[in-house]
Amino acid sequence: MPGKDPNGCIVTSVIGILGLGKIESFDLGGIFIATVGSIVLLTIYRLVMKKRS
Repeated sequence: MPGKDPNGCIVTSVIGILGLGKIESFDLGGIFIATVGSIVLLTIYRLVMKKRS
């Protein structure tokens, strides 16, 4: 996700991994859903961090 991260690449990576969820097999639909989920989580995280500062 482009832009400046409030807490750097480690927190961003952890949030991205949380967006993956349960993976049972490799398919493009699952990768798409995981990517969208990660972007949603990162957006929420950035909004929360922006309100704190």
